[in-house]
Amino acid sequence: METRVSYENWVKNSWLDKQSSDREEIGRLLAIADSRLDDYRKAVKARLSTDVQLGLAYEAARASATAALRAAGYRVVRGSNEHYRTIEALEFSIDPEKKIIRTLDTLRRKRNTGPIRWAQCICESTPSSKPSATPRRSTGR
Repeated sequence: METRVSYENWVKNSWLDKQSSDREEIGRLLAIADSRLDDYRKAVKARLSTDVQLGLAYEAARASATAALRAAGYRVVRGSNEHYRTIEALEFSIDPEKKIIRTLDTLRRKRNTGPIRWAQCICESTPSSKPSATPRRSTGR
């Protein structure tokens, strides 16, 4: 099975460890993702800074990616670029063509470089997903 080989190569590189998971753990991770999405929606509605919005959206995506990896029976080794590896491992589960991975990695990098412009970030990653209205930065939050 090709997917197993890819995960196993990552284990050999010490990027992943095999570790079983259960429904409760996956449920908790997906609940975190749902919570971050709810927080993101509230942040948009309250017109919080685009940095806050991006952080919440990114955390929702990362929690979902972690759930996919844990459901496959693996976890990222600490100190092994955890966020990067978690996103890249989506190739073995839901994104073999790396379409989502490219977008999430762009968001991850931009998130780590400090203040960003949400609309610019999205547009550079996926031209077809341009938002209909550019969120405004909050000056008091």
